[in-house]
Amino acid sequence: MRKHLLIVLLLITAGIVQAQQNPIDGPEFLRLREACGEWQVTLKFHNQPDGKPAQEFRDLRCSISMIMEGRYQEARHSGMVGDKGLEGVSITGWDPDKGMYVTTWTDNFGFGIDYATGTLDTKTGDLIFRGEERDSKGNLLSRTREVHHLSGKEYTITMYRTEGSGPEKLDMEVIMVRG
Repeated sequence: MRKHLLIVLLLITAGIVQAQQNPIDGPEFLRLREACGEWQVTLKFHNQPDGKPAQEFRDLRCSISMIMEGRYQEARHSGMVGDKGLEGVSITGWDPDKGMYVTTWTDNFGFGIDYATGTLDTKTGDLIFRGEERDSKGNLLSRTREVHHLSGKEYTITMYRTEGSGPEKLDMEVIMVRG
């Protein structure tokens, strides 16, 4: 009798484990996979002094793929920004335990690593990331907000910055088209 009971318990446990969904198959990871592919990129820098028009750079590239068994999205940006070559890397993932997206950005123009957390805007389908920049003493310098909008063949990242207690301002746009 004990042997049969043990077998039944093992079968039930195996069924429960098998029925549990792998987080990588969830909608959050599907959203990350939808952005995978090759993109042509235009950068628009809106943070120009004296109200000058946005500075625009075209002919950049971005290659997005899933890495580490599909757990993270890696985006590699390259091209010329003025007379300097850009190398930029973003790693984005979904943290099921925290219930939020996390993203990092680093490039060859600076030395820091930007970090932000995000959620899905269920009304628009956009990912909204928020981050902070602090000085070496921990004082808040600025807050950032990024809106990631993906629709078919276009992926736009609109970045806003709030300096100190000032108003939020449009900082930069990354406009990507598949191809």
